[in-house]
Amino acid sequence: MMRMALLAAMFTLVAEPSSAEVLTTECTSTSGRSVYTLSFDLTANKGLIRYRFMGQDITYRARIDQNDTDGILGRAVFESSRSGEVRGNPFSFYYSKAKKEFKELNTKARCK
Repeated sequence: MMRMALLAAMFTLVAEPSSAEVLTTECTSTSGRSVYTLSFDLTANKGLIRYRFMGQDITYRARIDQNDTDGILGRAVFESSRSGEVRGNPFSFYYSKAKKEFKELNTKARCK
């Protein structure tokens, strides 16, 4: 009986999914020409940013340096491209949780 209870407890621990805080949203620049799709794992402090602009479709790997109640601050570096680019400029970014706004360089984007 004890062995069955131990096995049941072990199975329960293995079967439960790990919890991760995830942020996924799409943001469009005020001009409407740039679209950012954010997918951040806030537990692991990393994620991806997909950037689309005038035929470009680039994925950046994101590192989250700060995550608090106000927002998320980080750095993104080129990962891959669906449109042929072989590199992209790294950039710093900020996502405001309250305003649902994404900023990078001189670009602001409203998020859903």
